[in-house]
Amino acid sequence: MISSSRYAPNAGCSSAKCARIVALSAILGWQSYGEVEDPTVESLKSQLDKTGRAVLSINFDFNKATLWPDAKPIIAQVVKLMTDDPRLTLAINGHTDNVGQHDYNVKLSQSREAAVVDALVAANIAPARLSSGGFGPDQPVDDNGTEKGRAKNRGVEIVRQQRGSARWMPRPYACAPRRSAPRHA
Repeated sequence: MISSSRYAPNAGCSSAKCARIVALSAILGWQSYGEVEDPTVESLKSQLDKTGRAVLSINFDFNKATLWPDAKPIIAQVVKLMTDDPRLTLAINGHTDNVGQHDYNVKLSQSREAAVVDALVAANIAPARLSSGGFGPDQPVDDNGTEKGRAKNRGVEIVRQQRGSARWMPRPYACAPRRSAPRHA
């Protein structure tokens, strides 16, 4: 689904925040800022099948972890993906660029991935199906030497997890910690 009104000037974009996004897009030279492709269940599934991960184009305010309203359709597609495949477990990973202090960026990425996890749990996805991690600037997807690369590094991705694998380490949300079975003497 193409969302031409998300960043396109003169397409329902009248707020100051939206105007800043349009201006930033023009400064950075993003050629298709008027045609942002929201993920579909099919495109998410295809990326997960192909690479095991998919980047979500979820926007956050600078230095904040508050989801923008345009995240709702993206979250809805992830919910549908997980509803269609009840065995699917995902890691929600948050990332930042390398601008600022490392520890702060790690905490910010953790807050952002937690916001996405909270939105999925609020949409009735079982917390046991979600794990998460905030990696700050430690796992860049692009070059941090350019503004365009840094912009790509600020985001959230979903990663397919395999139950029982060493990589699947759930971080429970909104549920009690797991306890081992009692030992009988």
